[in-house]
Amino acid sequence: MNPLECLKKYWGHEAFRPLQSDIINHVLSHHQTMALLPTGGGKSICFQIPGLLLEGLTVVISPLIALMKDQVDQLNKRGIPSLAVYSGMDEASVIRAFDDAREGKIRFLYLSPERLRTRLFRQRIAEIKVSLVAIDEAHCISQWGYDFRPEYLQISDFTDTLKDVHVVALTATATPEVVNDMVRHLRFKQYRLFQSSFKRENLFYHVLSEDNKNARLLRICKRLSGTGIVYVRNRRKTTEISLWLQKQGISAEPYHAGMLPALRDEAQRRWMLGKTRVMVCTNAFGMGIDKPDCRFVVHLDVSDGIESYFQEAGRAGRDGKTAHAVFLFDEADIKEARVFLAERFPEAEEIRNIYTALCNHLQIPNASGADQVFSFSMEDFCRYFSLKPSRVFAALQILDRQGILRFDPDAWRPSRLKVKLDAESLYSFGMMNRKWEPMLKALLRSYPGIFNESKVIHEFDLARMLNIPKGEFIKSLFHLHKLDVLEYVPSGGASSIVLLHPRMDKRVAAFQETAYKMRVKTAEKRLNAIIGYISQNNTCRSVNLLSYFGENQSSDCGRCDVCRRKTEGLMQRKEFDEISGALFSLLEKSSMSLNELLQLIPVHGDKKVMDVVRYWMDHGVIRGNPEGLILARPADLSHQIDTPLA
Repeated sequence: MNPLECLKKYWGHEAFRPLQSDIINHVLSHHQTMALLPTGGGKSICFQIPGLLLEGLTVVISPLIALMKDQVDQLNKRGIPSLAVYSGMDEASVIRAFDDAREGKIRFLYLSPERLRTRLFRQRIAEIKVSLVAIDEAHCISQWGYDFRPEYLQISDFTDTLKDVHVVALTATATPEVVNDMVRHLRFKQYRLFQSSFKRENLFYHVLSEDNKNARLLRICKRLSGTGIVYVRNRRKTTEISLWLQKQGISAEPYHAGMLPALRDEAQRRWMLGKTRVMVCTNAFGMGIDKPDCRFVVHLDVSDGIESYFQEAGRAGRDGKTAHAVFLFDEADIKEARVFLAERFPEAEEIRNIYTALCNHLQIPNASGADQVFSFSMEDFCRYFSLKPSRVFAALQILDRQGILRFDPDAWRPSRLKVKLDAESLYSFGMMNRKWEPMLKALLRSYPGIFNESKVIHEFDLARMLNIPKGEFIKSLFHLHKLDVLEYVPSGGASSIVLLHPRMDKRVAAFQETAYKMRVKTAEKRLNAIIGYISQNNTCRSVNLLSYFGENQSSDCGRCDVCRRKTEGLMQRKEFDEISGALFSLLEKSSMSLNELLQLIPVHGDKKVMDVVRYWMDHGVIRGNPEGLILARPADLSHQIDTPLA
């Protein structure tokens, strides 16, 4: 079977996308391969087809559990046996996966990078014929990248132990500096870089300074058809914005990592099916999501860098049809982004102190604890040591990224509560059951909006407020739940901490301070780049983004807010309407070529006529190519707008 036959058999496609065939053939020829394909460019095909055509196992290294699960599910649905091994699996399941790989029962084994250092993996992989190693999200190997993972630095040690193995590294976003770093760390000697242009002809970028972002968001949702994504920074906003959109008649749902997995999956399913029109989410949503007809992506908060913004914006218009990426901001957002950056990167001494407090809290002796899993309550830890949760969370994430420990915050879910009665019924219940009145009042005062949605609650704080034991308070919540007054879901699971090395004395650096300071500077550089992108109004948005990724020869897109502003400066509204009217009048009669139109509307000049033709083509009113243009739908100048977002 050749690559194209494989594509047709398992994916049902008749042809490859640009560069896919070249990359696949290069991988099959046993050369080291680096592939840079933008979001939606079909990276997974580039290693999945070689993996099917080569004898032996394909090991796929990916840092994202959700993405691993999704790709494994997709492969199994196509009749390609695959498994994933990730944190949280019991040892028996991991051993079974390696046994299946050794016996040739699976073709693809997805691994998180930290697995490479475990004794079990090193023992078992030596018994397996590995033909291909695919390194997904390969930018994670670079300390200059936006998502550095120290475990990725072990990949080259792993591939060096394999004989006759094919290696391909893939990523969607990488600057030239990051590409060079990737090549160095992967020890690629003779390799070929395949890089698709990051330019998206069908994606229109808009950056709008806006005091009332909610009102502008509503206009966007009403002006543009189809489904969309709205990105915000924190979980609270996902609920607030989605509820507000619902009240305005827009079908919307929240999505963030703190939701129960079943609720997240159901929200994603409804959006994928088009039952929910707008997904309001944190950056937890989108990785591995491929919805071709997403028509718009809106950012309501400043992203942490151009890489993440470009990847998120690129989830719109994957079907090649016109789509919009909109960035709404005000000056307060820029200040907040700088504060948020400082919050993400505590001082080195603070991180050391938190590390020491954590080890004491978990009762880990010095030089002990390596590879042990510890149950961890963020709430109890912060209360005991009087620490701010956001600072602890940031410190643990940094220690995780530096390979000191593994922190899994999403394994634990907080308690949630919702009032099931309406306000009048609840008042009547309180009047008839006076013993519950203080408790109900405390809930309503502490958690506004608890009638409309399920809220995260903290039983300890509420019990202390009411001066009753926590156990008694929880027992009362269960009783009210049985009475159908409340819907109470107690906390479940637990966060976990895994020390990847024996506990270190505080005097020994608990993390690599030099590398940490470099990461802080890199993060500041990335933030300054995205702030520069939204603050400038002179350079085409597409040109600006592409130059960040090393594409310096791109021409203006003619469609973004900057290009539109330039066009508006050269053409008054009256002239625009005159040219538009003439175009519609001619095309209502018959199809015409662009040259014919230029000859019949000569008074305004060719460039202005072509600008107006392109404008109406972008908005779906005119359709075709320079050889033949037609009216795609009736045109009405009274509904003409300067931008689709006005």
